[in-house]
Amino acid sequence: MSYQVLLRSIPTNGYIATALAWPQCTVEAPTREEALEKMRTAIAELFSGGEIVEVEVPAPAPKIAATYEEIFGMFRDDPSFEEFVAEVNQYRATRNQMPD
Repeated sequence: MSYQVLLRSIPTNGYIATALAWPQCTVEAPTREEALEKMRTAIAELFSGGEIVEVEVPAPAPKIAATYEEIFGMFRDDPSFEEFVAEVNQYRATRNQMPD
């Protein structure tokens, strides 16, 4: 299998390699080739100590639990609602006239 590895040069110490899928899997070596070989070994050791499994995670509950029927018209008795709607419409009209 192939894995993506971030390989960085350290000016005085050689190279550091990090497995992108497992950031805790990091190795250092004096040469590029040695760093990559150490990374192959580190990934193999990571897998030898465990197993890869898939888990199902339930979807989070919706942030608004109310249905549209329950909230539709909730501001109809607000005395400033008509003024608010007029301001929104004016804003939209102004924005629609602006060039992109």
